[in-house]
Amino acid sequence: MSKRNPQRRRIFAVFAGAAAFAAAAPQWAWAHGQLPAVLGVTTADAQGPTVVRLTAGVAVRDPKTPTKYQYVCSPRWTSPRSPQLTAVQGGPVWIAGADGFYRLESTGKVVKVAVAGVDPQSVRAIGASADEPLALTVVKGTAKVHAIARTAVQGAAPVVWTGSGEWYGARNSADAMWIAQSGGPTVRIVGVRGTGQHLDEQVAVDSSTATASVAWATPSADKLYLSLIGKATQRIFQVDRAATASGPRPAKLLLQEYPFVAGPVPVASKALAVVTGVLMDLAVDPPGQVDDGRWYTCIDGARRTDGSVATFACAKSELYGISDTGAPAALAFALYQLTPPDYTGLDDISRSACWAEWGDFARDAGLEPGPEPAGVSPPADGGGCEATGARGTRAARGLAVAGFAILVLWMRRRGGVAGRGR
Repeated sequence: MSKRNPQRRRIFAVFAGAAAFAAAAPQWAWAHGQLPAVLGVTTADAQGPTVVRLTAGVAVRDPKTPTKYQYVCSPRWTSPRSPQLTAVQGGPVWIAGADGFYRLESTGKVVKVAVAGVDPQSVRAIGASADEPLALTVVKGTAKVHAIARTAVQGAAPVVWTGSGEWYGARNSADAMWIAQSGGPTVRIVGVRGTGQHLDEQVAVDSSTATASVAWATPSADKLYLSLIGKATQRIFQVDRAATASGPRPAKLLLQEYPFVAGPVPVASKALAVVTGVLMDLAVDPPGQVDDGRWYTCIDGARRTDGSVATFACAKSELYGISDTGAPAALAFALYQLTPPDYTGLDDISRSACWAEWGDFARDAGLEPGPEPAGVSPPADGGGCEATGARGTRAARGLAVAGFAILVLWMRRRGGVAGRGR
């Protein structure tokens, strides 16, 4: 064997060890789950967003310092980490948690609300009709919309609408919560009002798309936009509501076979959407680019306290306002504006879970989480990430370290053998 072979083996071992170490290293970055990002806006006022949805928890603007947002952790509503939210005009934000409903006040305080006769596990969506929060449930093929803020009638929250089959949603307009049902060549869109009245639209679409679930619908005065998700594609349809129709309304296909589409959201005469990172206007023919200078990740509309609608576009960790002309405006929110959560009122377990979630979120976002709150006890096994639900992280870290140590020892031994052979 050539004298150079041991050296080659050592070089190969270095590269192999480095590759194995690199393969394990991303597990550390992924240990806390999805990377911190902005998902949308729930409420806003003239100064900008007031409640921002995040990949974990929510951000509530400080009433005294508008440039600061308090992080509100998910243990306040048990789970999920990024919950369903809806806002009523001039009132609080409602949260659908795994064990029931909660109100999120403007101060960041979270209060559980007793809603009788509604199984939290059956809730498909929550929305609002003007100043009334509504919840859509589906149980064994029966769909119902409940008025969850009203006094229970005969032991259950009042039902303002009933349907059959699977329904999806919800999106809010000025006076209705919109839900959608797909099946066959027709998509049914229903705008449910708190009074029990509802607006019903039948839309004819491509049958191969109609069998997929409906992501959401955006109603405006003249047009209705549908976002339909298939196995690997997404299609956006435009429906002209001003035209007279004796049967299902025809739909115009605007986009198809894009892996990622968010929106559209009506802004004046435009219909803005994010198509694979690019901000586009779908109201023009053909759809045109508005801005490709950033990689956008979402677009969302929030009703202000005065009833008008503010539109925002997410760019991963940042949020930008959209002007009335449809162009991106000034920075409206960024993760660096977050401040630590308020731990007041949490029991020891919830306080530990809140600290773990915030600590992971802040560090992954490049923020300083601040001091550990009093009363937090580390997990019995000494781990940290496991408290937030990550699996296999310590094992991956241990294997990587052990493998690297073995690699170093092997190299030293092989180096000694090779040295003696020269």
